[in-house]
Amino acid sequence: REGGGEAFDFVAPEEDDADPRDTISLVVVGHVDAGKSTLNGHLLHLLGSVDQRTMHKLEKESKQTGKGSFAFAWVLDGHSEERERGVTI
Repeated sequence: REGGGEAFDFVAPEEDDADPRDTISLVVVGHVDAGKSTLNGHLLHLLGSVDQRTMHKLEKESKQTGKGSFAFAWVLDGHSEERERGVTI
């Protein structure tokens, strides 16, 4: 790069950030239908970013459409077209 900078620049966290948790960035790579959205949805649920009420709703909706195993993926797949096709767009 021009200017001698590193490929990735470090950004210092805000001093007065109200959230004391550490932040990490993840890259999830996989083939179509490998479970990338399911993995991330499950992770968000386990970390408390998705409440039990929302998960219950998603589980119920996914079972009603015959896609019961898609509940965690639907945490991220919010559009009706994604849910109908079973593919994240």
